[in-house]
Amino acid sequence: MVNQVKDHLHSVLKSLNKNVADSSSNTKHILKIFREKQTTKIPLEELVAMGLRLDLPNQVFHEVTTKGRCSIEPSSQAISLIISENVTNAGGVRELRDTLFKTT
Repeated sequence: MVNQVKDHLHSVLKSLNKNVADSSSNTKHILKIFREKQTTKIPLEELVAMGLRLDLPNQVFHEVTTKGRCSIEPSSQAISLIISENVTNAGGVRELRDTLFKTT
């Protein structure tokens, strides 16, 4: 059962990492900012000030409004994990999967 869950997680992460890799250059630039700032949310006005806009449709990020303020955040917790763990290729996906299932 554990191996089935591991395989499913690997498949999901691999698919989402492909979405990240296949994204537009604008989205990749936003991704770089997220990694540099090590954050999970960036105010929309900050991106606009940098001359960036969110491409739509977008499978990596989406806009959210909280307390009247618009921000950009990863479209899912799995994408957030890929960003925070700096996963950039299939080897990184395997390492992340193995780290998540590491037994102590």
